[in-house]
Amino acid sequence: MPRCSAITWEARNELLVARRLALAVEAVVNDRPTGSPATAMFQAVCTHVSRDEFELLLRGLVATRKITRKGDIYFPRETAQ
Repeated sequence: MPRCSAITWEARNELLVARRLALAVEAVVNDRPTGSPATAMFQAVCTHVSRDEFELLLRGLVATRKITRKGDIYFPRETAQ
């Protein structure tokens, strides 16, 4: 059986940061049933990720139906308006 190559510490850390950021964004959105603007959420994390990375994260959360989107506003999946 072929062995899988080990993941580097740098790659591991990047994955952990992305996962934690996704959980944090999901928590913020779920805490605001009236909606969370993407620009406001990005301002809180802009020192850690680029705008493109943040938008990719949001698209992933919408695609996996963790949150929903209407325009630039993100809603908990149960209360999409």
